[in-house]
Amino acid sequence: MRIRSILFATGIFLTLTFCGVKSPSLKSTGEIRPSYANGGGYRLKKFKTNGENRSSFSVIINLFKTDGSPFDYQATLIYGCNEYVIDSDKKTLSLEKSDIPTQFKIISVGYFVIETEPISLSSNDSIAIDFIMAEDDRRFINCE
Repeated sequence: MRIRSILFATGIFLTLTFCGVKSPSLKSTGEIRPSYANGGGYRLKKFKTNGENRSSFSVIINLFKTDGSPFDYQATLIYGCNEYVIDSDKKTLSLEKSDIPTQFKIISVGYFVIETEPISLSSNDSIAIDFIMAEDDRRFINCE
């Protein structure tokens, strides 16, 4: 099992190195897909990971503000019924693959929710998602 984990991590590293996944930048190529009508959105890049067919896949999460600067706050990524805290230290996840299309939602206090469209993954797919977080300028209601 330990050897399988090491091979999996090595495969991800080599894939990221040779497939051109660079340091995050909002100016990267690719269409920004809107999420709802709130000014935020996401950009998705699929890539293949070498190795045997796996029951899990890798997700690389990059967070940005709408002005292109890095999003330096904590956010919660929701995948199915599971929640993962994303911050500057944790941006890569290994998740169990589903037979049905996969959907992600990211939430952070003071920002609008961003939700992806369903994503179909095949064997050895991994994905990188750039989430563009739009500030929620609605007033908080004081119920006193």
